[in-house]
Amino acid sequence: DSTTSSYTYDLSADRVLPSGKFLLLQFSGKAWPVLASMKGTLVLSLLFSLTIVVVFYYTMRLILKQKKLSEIKNDFINNMTHELKTPIATIALATDAINNPQVKNDAQKFADYTRILKEENQKLNSHVERVLQMALIDKGELQLKKQRLSLLYLLENAIKSFRLQIESQGAGVKLHAPDDAMANADEQHLQAAFNNLLDNALKYSANNCQVDVYLSCNEGFATVRFK
Repeated sequence: DSTTSSYTYDLSADRVLPSGKFLLLQFSGKAWPVLASMKGTLVLSLLFSLTIVVVFYYTMRLILKQKKLSEIKNDFINNMTHELKTPIATIALATDAINNPQVKNDAQKFADYTRILKEENQKLNSHVERVLQMALIDKGELQLKKQRLSLLYLLENAIKSFRLQIESQGAGVKLHAPDDAMANADEQHLQAAFNNLLDNALKYSANNCQVDVYLSCNEGFATVRFK
């Protein structure tokens, strides 16, 4: 075949007198014999490359997972420290108020402050239970207990929890909620979020400040704003 490359060898190359005879070889598919001879090397190289890719993917996935867990734990600790301060401050204010002679002589106020002490003590117990959930975070098994919740109820509860701080600062908190809204969320964590926002609003504002809380609904979405 004149269109195919030929491999030529002179059969009289080692003789003194040339014989004029040549060996011509043509291969119809020369790539396959070469690849067949390298089959073992290619397979090993492919397996080695695949192993490197799998190990790299697994390592990166593990690093990202550990990083995410570390961030969750740090956020959890920061939030928990923040939340523990709130009931402690409330208990301190309620204790000071109970020691006031005017409160001691007023049965209704005395009952209110003792109720507040009991509620804040329950909150502290709840926070301790959440600290115990750290083991679940390490295992990646922390589950949110989602349920249908009234956002208006949670906001009113947050304002009620900070009543003593509001009074001691001479602050004002007004809730603007023309309508209620239901949300599918974890009550403990969402309540903690609202409490933190209100606590920050009071903590980083001057005395006699005015805090406005807005709850609005639009096309199936609820918006909560603290000003």
